[in-house]
Amino acid sequence: MTNQGYNAYDFTLDSVGITPLTDGAETVEIAPLVLGFKYYEDITTGFVSANLMIVDSGINVRGNLPIQGYEEVNIKITDCNGDQHEYDFHVYRIGDVSIRDGLQSYNLGLITAEAIENERIKLNKTLKGSPHQIVESIISENFPDSTINTDVTNNRMVLSPGNKSPFSICHSLQPRAIPYQKQGDTGGTVGDDVKLATGSAGFLFYRNKDGFNFRALDTLCDPTKGGAGLEEDIVTLTDQVSDTGASEEYIITKVEFTSEINIMEGLRLGAYNTELQTFNIDTMEYEKSVYQYSTQYDKQSHLGSAGLTQAQEIMSTTPARISTAIVSNEPFYSDKDAAKDNSDTPDRLGFYIPQSFSRNYILNTQGLQIEIPSNLDLTVGNRVNVVLTNSIVQENREADDIDIHNSGFYLITKLSRFFDKSTNKAVTVLKLQRDSHGSDEDLNSTN
Repeated sequence: MTNQGYNAYDFTLDSVGITPLTDGAETVEIAPLVLGFKYYEDITTGFVSANLMIVDSGINVRGNLPIQGYEEVNIKITDCNGDQHEYDFHVYRIGDVSIRDGLQSYNLGLITAEAIENERIKLNKTLKGSPHQIVESIISENFPDSTINTDVTNNRMVLSPGNKSPFSICHSLQPRAIPYQKQGDTGGTVGDDVKLATGSAGFLFYRNKDGFNFRALDTLCDPTKGGAGLEEDIVTLTDQVSDTGASEEYIITKVEFTSEINIMEGLRLGAYNTELQTFNIDTMEYEKSVYQYSTQYDKQSHLGSAGLTQAQEIMSTTPARISTAIVSNEPFYSDKDAAKDNSDTPDRLGFYIPQSFSRNYILNTQGLQIEIPSNLDLTVGNRVNVVLTNSIVQENREADDIDIHNSGFYLITKLSRFFDKSTNKAVTVLKLQRDSHGSDEDLNSTN
């Protein structure tokens, strides 16, 4: 619960220190000049960003410091529970500068240090190992002060970076990484020597307040695990203000539905059924495989309890997309025997191309954007349990109070926080996604 005298929107901006690049320069406190602070996380990006809105009435920090870019900025905020949160950024831009009657206003664009360093680093050393091992080595070698949380992958590969940046390499591995627990099943055939493709490929590389992450979509869609893949409580957010016992900081004040099922788009992308045609340039072998979402559904983790819909099952019966690819196991194999059977880094296109496309698209089955009080503990990659009031007439709500179809577990994919210094109030906006509708009523217990 919040401290006495506070409400869930309250925060205190304790400090905003900016350190010039000059050796031995002292940190300058600019908190009195800050009008507002915006903070952003996105599950598709390898960095965290922020924005400081500055109103300078005579100190002229921009010119006298001076602010040249890359200065360190340390921000300390105390939330409504009395807990302090600390953020470290670097300045990457100055924008929206306005001067009138000696009063300057401008925005300081802030970003985590690794994002700037990433632009300066180009990799050219051959990388070999499982995708999660490659990501771990890239982060540890190039950003030694950072932490990385990964899920174990099953496949091995060899990469020639080609002078690409660390983040580019990590993002390129997202669709090619196969979770370790999904190994082994070859799926059999579905007629005319067409193989049934299996697996649950698809990872996300992103940065949140806790560090870097390389996580399997199958893990992120597992409601039995907390946001870090550990046994931790999942936060329940509800729009039911009264008679729930929920703390103010877990009350939803605004809900928007941002995405729903789109069968036509899913068909065109091959989300339900894709035929993959491969040609092995080493052996001159041609092969076809079919990935059917309906046959793999029960082998994957899902957010939402409704299960496979009848429409999805019907759409899974026939390939709606045909993809082609070249397969080669020889480039990094030097033994005398056939690489196809003996390479420790086989080309496993059939185990990740259609699977990762499908998993990424199906995650957009239902999307919400909700607004809650500040709640500074939440981060992208967390799962939350959303409890929404049933949109029926009041007299029928006593027997059917919860909207079972739209409530349930969601994954936080984007997060924005807005801190208003003039009122010392803050709100958090969450973009939530999941791959199935429905909620288990037994899971709808509030904090």
